[in-house]
Amino acid sequence: MAKVLHNQSLLDLSVQFEGTVLSAFDLAIQNQTSITDDLIVGQEFKNAVTVFRKNDVANYFKDKNQLIATKVGIQQPLALGIGTMKIESTFIVS
Repeated sequence: MAKVLHNQSLLDLSVQFEGTVLSAFDLAIQNQTSITDDLIVGQEFKNAVTVFRKNDVANYFKDKNQLIATKVGIQQPLALGIGTMKIESTFIVS
């Protein structure tokens, strides 16, 4: 059982505990969630039963006590361009 940390996604949990992102689908099914859902800090996840497990990678993270949290939130797009203007009102044509 794993507890979700700040900025962790299902893909992070999948790599950290199973050693590959391929197990993310099994992890989602096991925990009745979607791979695109936002996870709640402290939420508990059962380990996946998967054939995709990469023991060497999973053991590396476990032995080094490495926690993965790579989720980046959606940021507001930069406002580019001139916006809106009315001809002969705010936009002068000469």
